[in-house]
Amino acid sequence: MSADPASPQPAWTAYATLRILVAPLCALVFLAGLFAPTRRARFPLLGAGIIEGAVFGVVASTWFYQAIRA
Repeated sequence: MSADPASPQPAWTAYATLRILVAPLCALVFLAGLFAPTRRARFPLLGAGIIEGAVFGVVASTWFYQAIRA
């Protein structure tokens, strides 16, 4: 079943993909750089951003691998 061409669903799908691509950068910049109240709190937030970046790397490599095989 496909979406109606006049429906906004394809645009929302594109925005969801962009959110996945931008999320690791936002985590590193905003969480670790701007919102950390102290240096001691900055390290766990930076660690969380690095983990999110690693998960993004796995997702991106999976997408890339599937795109090549298609």
